[in-house]
Amino acid sequence: DLLIWVDAGDYMFLDDAADILTYRHQMLETNLVASPATGMLVFQLYDIKRMQSSSSWYDAVKASLFGSIAEHGISHACEKAEGNVINAVIARFPTLWYFFDS
Repeated sequence: DLLIWVDAGDYMFLDDAADILTYRHQMLETNLVASPATGMLVFQLYDIKRMQSSSSWYDAVKASLFGSIAEHGISHACEKAEGNVINAVIARFPTLWYFFDS
């Protein structure tokens, strides 16, 4: 039901990995992803069930990707693509994201 994504170049230390589930319970109904406010590109908690029951995530990624290409060109989408797209999703669709203290 949940997917934890951690950037391969970073490390995450938890006494108990299940502690991360507390953030899922703090998310609003509109939130599909959660991450630390200061590390949204290095750690993301995806609520897969919510994503499957809504087209919001697909629509947000699509709009952000194509908007980024229109604004900055195709090279911007290809260079650090996931980071640029995630930043665009957060900027354009903030209600999809829940930020917690790191």
